[in-house]
Amino acid sequence: MQSPRPRARDSLREAFARSAERARRASDVALRGLGILRGGRGSIPAPPPMTLEGALREMREQPLTLLAPEAPRVSIVIAAHGFVEHTWACLRSIAEHCAQLAPEVVVVDDVPSEATFELAAAAVGAKILTGVEALSRARALNLGAAEARGELLVFLSQEAIASADWLDWLVRTYAEDSSAGIVGSKILLPNGDLASAGGVVLRDGTVFDLGRLADPQDDRYSYLREVDFCSGASLLVPRALFWELGGFDERAGAGVHDDVDLAFRVRAAGRRVLMQPLSRALRYEGLTAPDDGSTSGALDEGRAAFLTRWGNELASCPEPSSDLELRKHRGVRRHVLVVDEQVPLTDQDSGSRRMDALLVLLQGAGDQVTLYAELQPCPEPYTSSLRSRGVEVLTNVYARGLREHLQRYGARYEVVVLSRADMASKYLADVRRFCPSALVAFDTVDLHYLREQRTAELEHSESLRRAAAARKEQELGLTRAVDVTLVVSDIERRMLLAERPQLNVEVVSNVHRIVGSRTPFEDRSGVLFVGCYRHPPNVDAIQWFVEDIWPWVRARLPGVRLHVVGTDPPPQVLALARAGVIVHGWVRDLAPLLDGARISIAPLRVGAGVKGKVNEAMSYGVPVVATSIASEGMNLVHEEDVLIADQARAFAAEIVRLHEDRALWERLSAGGIRNVQAHFGEDVALAALERALNPSRRSRPGEL
Repeated sequence: MQSPRPRARDSLREAFARSAERARRASDVALRGLGILRGGRGSIPAPPPMTLEGALREMREQPLTLLAPEAPRVSIVIAAHGFVEHTWACLRSIAEHCAQLAPEVVVVDDVPSEATFELAAAAVGAKILTGVEALSRARALNLGAAEARGELLVFLSQEAIASADWLDWLVRTYAEDSSAGIVGSKILLPNGDLASAGGVVLRDGTVFDLGRLADPQDDRYSYLREVDFCSGASLLVPRALFWELGGFDERAGAGVHDDVDLAFRVRAAGRRVLMQPLSRALRYEGLTAPDDGSTSGALDEGRAAFLTRWGNELASCPEPSSDLELRKHRGVRRHVLVVDEQVPLTDQDSGSRRMDALLVLLQGAGDQVTLYAELQPCPEPYTSSLRSRGVEVLTNVYARGLREHLQRYGARYEVVVLSRADMASKYLADVRRFCPSALVAFDTVDLHYLREQRTAELEHSESLRRAAAARKEQELGLTRAVDVTLVVSDIERRMLLAERPQLNVEVVSNVHRIVGSRTPFEDRSGVLFVGCYRHPPNVDAIQWFVEDIWPWVRARLPGVRLHVVGTDPPPQVLALARAGVIVHGWVRDLAPLLDGARISIAPLRVGAGVKGKVNEAMSYGVPVVATSIASEGMNLVHEEDVLIADQARAFAAEIVRLHEDRALWERLSAGGIRNVQAHFGEDVALAALERALNPSRRSRPGEL
């Protein structure tokens, strides 16, 4: 039976909270790992396999410590067949890279020698099991698993070398997905080529390793995926499930089919088989045994047993002539392509956080998401973070631009989301040509023309008015050419429908989870402004506030401080630092500031859309003083959810009143939380996405 794809296990807040650390570690893996991982082909080659003499010398001079606690979380099980030098190299890599998780290590060697006993003495803490007759791989792994105490079993080839964070990513991926039954690694060859990034099983029982001999950094094999099977060279399975299924089936025969058979049984039990590319191991193939047929698919005894057992399931597998690229995903509801200016910079701006939240929701609903970002190269650590949770991120290195990708794979997409007007204008024709069956959505993010009109009015600029008029023509033209348009507020929806009532327009706003007020009124102090300064309205807002409003506040509240936070502050923002004004610049974690501030401000004089700074503050229970523009489209009520003022002295007066009035503060804190729950929660956004991207929205031929 096919296991259902669950909604995302973790909330968005928890996902965001993990994002920075996960991304940093993902980037470390990409840059560090094994030497060969630094650039794929043409990179530093792996050292030659260790000789027995070299291994014995190291054992005597540099013994290893592989001590595990009484109740280890992880047990690594290795089936050895003599060749102690390779077992030693494998154990050495575990000791070097896995100490933090303190795994138990169990080695079953069915061809022991004098060197095996030296290995047992040198690998302090490892369990080296000998005294057994020559065993099949399945039998040896089952014996090792029976000796293991860990909650999670990790089966590792004797020929494998673990890389930095290899084990950490296996364990983390399992912990973050309650549906996972197997998590496997990306396997690399000593010359820097890819050996396996998950596998595909064909109808005749032939098995193929996806990506074999490709560059290990190829986009197509660099993101978390559900696969038919994972290479037995490195895979994790929970011990309880492993024994519930009876362990490896020793009747299945030799070679790869033991692992493929286990993957089929895991799926039959309702669990998923995942390949995590950020868990990487190198394998010296064929050092301890002849080629086992895993890539040739030769018809042997193991394959015959496999065919007999799984004949019904294999009937739904692809024919040998199938395009394996189209078979690399399992359990996918739809293929969704998202085109944006850049990968979401989740710790820098509101638009990025919204886009990242939408990607999470689409994945949780069962969609396979591919993201193309115009800004190349895609920045780290954000790209690795997306890939670690299953988003396929396209880079120009392998696709040479979006058009080439669409020419090759466009027919597979059922939904295409074009984010922002410039991206939609640039790629809409190609999407319509190469994705003929796709529903095409234009995500405005905000109505750019509205923001530009307001800027022109504020600056009394005729050239800006002309530019805003051109932008309006562009955006309205796009709304007519796509199947559905996404906006962030009902105000913007009504504006578009006033221009053309027959448009399909859906409100898909910001997405936030309630954190709530974690610090009482009397323990808070100060005023907080957050903004990305690549966005000009934020620069104008904080300059106006500091120069025209802040002196009135300081005159009445002499000790109060203003914290100015945000990415890329330009010189004019840095110059605002003065008595009572602290310009922080980018802050990795906003939570301490939000927990400590008494008031958040949004003094925007221009702009459009929904303001993430207002949503986020309210989700933390921090009351907001905002202008009308900053609060529009958010269903906010003055004196209930927020305080609204548009003139400098009035804005200052509201800050002073809120700072000193505990009852007012508590009323607005509770009101803001209710507003976020009602209008910006995950369930609200998911329901809106489902309505917007429903296939019934697809235009009929000739309608456009």
